Amino acid sequence: MKYLTLMLASLILSFSSCKNETTKTVDGKEVSSDEEAYTSYNGKVRNVAFQDTMKNNKGVEFELTFRGGMVDGSAQIKVRKDGKLLENKDFKADGRVTQQFMHDINGDGEEDFIFYTKTEDPTGIGNLYGVINDNGTIKHIYVSPFLKQPYITNYFGRDSFFVADGNIYRSFPKYDLNKLNQKKDSGKDWVLTYKYEGKDTIAVSDGVVK
Repeated sequence: MKYLTLMLASLILSFSSCKNETTKTVDGKEVSSDEEAYTSYNGKVRNVAFQDTMKNNKGVEFELTFRGGMVDGSAQIKVRKDGKLLENKDFKADGRVTQQFMHDINGDGEEDFIFYTKTEDPTGIGNLYGVINDNGTIKHIYVSPFLKQPYITNYFGRDSFFVADGNIYRSFPKYDLNKLNQKKDSGKDWVLTYKYEGKDTIAVSDGVVK
């Protein structure tokens, strides 16, 4: 009888150990560790450089983990609602995380998660990424880094992004060139407007000098 009791206790401990290895508790609910695991988008493991979690006006959590360096970085985003993991995705991202926003850009009344990065050099070239939760369907957005005329003329970086009125805005100094073809700060900025129209990549819709 004593032997059977010891065997039963051993089996219970073994089961408990296996359960702990395959599950973890998030917001009071158990989820699979495999679902929560980090899987590099290209198989290369990178060190964590930045990590933060933000919650929108509907209770959806966005956990951002940025890994790697300026030219070989990646962003892992976990999206949760009521403790349930909706998505866990890692993708290529350049620069360093500069700022994060919660702002509704698709007009559904729910705040979307947006963050932008900048290169760690004097150019300060920016890239903006975002995640939209559309009734449980996760969409990733990206502001195209490519500029067209006249915005590209004498462009030397130093980007900044901000959000307002459902739009994304990008600003950077407007430079002129002197007779020696040297750049000269005009004292004015280009301010470009990016409107989300359902596509993954958002292009410039308008630009003004201020």
